[in-house]
Amino acid sequence: MDPSRVSSLIAREVHTGALDAPAAARADARFEAMLDESFSVLLPSAADFGLAKRYLGEFATGLRARDAVHLAVAYNHRAAAIGTLDRVWLKAGEILRLPVSTGMQTG
Repeated sequence: MDPSRVSSLIAREVHTGALDAPAAARADARFEAMLDESFSVLLPSAADFGLAKRYLGEFATGLRARDAVHLAVAYNHRAAAIGTLDRVWLKAGEILRLPVSTGMQTG
C-alpha cells in the first residue's frame, strides 16, 4: 500500500468539499497510526532487485517491474503468505511457487 495514494485521496476529498481540513488531518493521522501499528515498511535491497529481474525473465507470469519487486521483497523477507486480489500476482505465485493467495477459501 502506497501511503501517498491515501493522502492523495484525502486531499481530493478536501478539494471537492467532501471533507474539511480538520477531518482530513484526523483521517490521515489515523491511517498513519494504523500503518505504524500493523505493518513493517521494507525498502528493496540489491538482492530484491536482482530477484525481481529473475522473476521478470519468467515471461509467462505477466509481471510488471513494480509487482516483481514487491514479490521479491516478500520472498526475501520470508513472507509466509502474500495476499492479493490481483490475477497476475495469483498466476505469478503459481508459476514462481510463491505463497500468493486471495486469503479466501472457496467451496
